[in-house]
Amino acid sequence: MDTVTDDKIRSLKEKIAQLLVKYRARHDELELAVEEWDIGEINVALEEYNREINKLKKQVHQLEVA
Repeated sequence: MDTVTDDKIRSLKEKIAQLLVKYRARHDELELAVEEWDIGEINVALEEYNREINKLKKQVHQLEVA
């Protein structure tokens, strides 16, 4: 792999790490939430984080095997 690819992979992994921090924070909020609308809103946010994390992981994998 060249340095450009390594930099892209590093950047994607940093984004994944940032999203995981946000995901965990929202997950902690979910455990404390009591209102139904709060729970629904948090679940939607968690699903969006999960989708984005999986998309970035797929990009990392594609760069690593290329």
